[in-house]
Amino acid sequence: MKKITLLVFIAVFSQYAGSQEIHVQQKNGLFQKEEDKKISFHRVAKFEPSAENRAWSSITKIMIFGDRVFLLDGRQSKIAVYDINAKFLHSIGRPGQGPGDLEHPSDFFITDKEVIYVLNSMAKTIEVFTIRGEFIKRIEIKMPKELYYSYPSMLLLGDNDEIYIAYSLSPNLIDAYDENGRYLRTLLKREDDIMIPGDNIGNCSQIQFCQDKKAILHFDFFKGLFIKVNKSGDVENKFSVYDKLHDKEIRAIEDMISETRKQAASSVSIKEFQLWSRCCVDDDNNIYAFSLKKKQAERERMYVFSSKGNFLYWQDAPDRIGDLIEDAYCFGDIFIFKTQNDDLYLAKKGDE
Repeated sequence: MKKITLLVFIAVFSQYAGSQEIHVQQKNGLFQKEEDKKISFHRVAKFEPSAENRAWSSITKIMIFGDRVFLLDGRQSKIAVYDINAKFLHSIGRPGQGPGDLEHPSDFFITDKEVIYVLNSMAKTIEVFTIRGEFIKRIEIKMPKELYYSYPSMLLLGDNDEIYIAYSLSPNLIDAYDENGRYLRTLLKREDDIMIPGDNIGNCSQIQFCQDKKAILHFDFFKGLFIKVNKSGDVENKFSVYDKLHDKEIRAIEDMISETRKQAASSVSIKEFQLWSRCCVDDDNNIYAFSLKKKQAERERMYVFSSKGNFLYWQDAPDRIGDLIEDAYCFGDIFIFKTQNDDLYLAKKGDE
């Protein structure tokens, strides 16, 4: 009987392990020497409203929907809406704590039904608006009690009205909630330990859909690790690229946190480090991320991965962008790059 049980366990484990594709610390791009297979950009231009219409002070998230550009300003607690030519149209939301008000907003999402969901991180609520900015309702996020020290940081809306949440610090990297904010299940767990009280490296999470919303891509912008998970919580891919500068910086930061943990603490401390840009996924399910670590004489590098996590190649950032690219977004054939100085650039994918 024990032998049969062992054989069953081995078969189940092998099936589970075989379902994952793991490509971590990749060093050589598959197409590094094949220039014709690399992406090109044209019409790289600064997205620059007139001085009186530049309504942002700190851009937290960007989305293009139709012919409009939506910019979430976490500092001013509102969404500024522009046309594609940078003409200011209107704003959505206002600072405050009441229904329809925005308090420390950290993310937003626009559904195919033209409904906007804005995540109020500190208040742990979601404010829901029409595409024109009319308030619809407030959703209270009913987080598990054991996550009392955590705050939601990012959200996605599924086709079935499920809400997917990432956190500033939590043993859960991605949780699913229903349309009324009730916790349903955990899709992805954190591997590093959490000390309560004590110093902790935050989850450093970015989440976005891929494969026509059939899967969710979690990106750790501290470690540069991608994990693709389906909506049932099955991990499909884990992948990253090796970079000596990043590896050295990560080890130094982890050693620093390890030393501070030896000291007595009375509260939970969350320290977030960003060594990579916000990543983006194009219509071919290729994945793009920019390194924020570089040698002084070099330009910033953009790393490109396939949908299965294979490292394809790296190339220099577009030469018309002088500052480091901190966030990258892709909508169809249009890319948006946000620099560390909050300047925005639009670029079209492909040749002229």
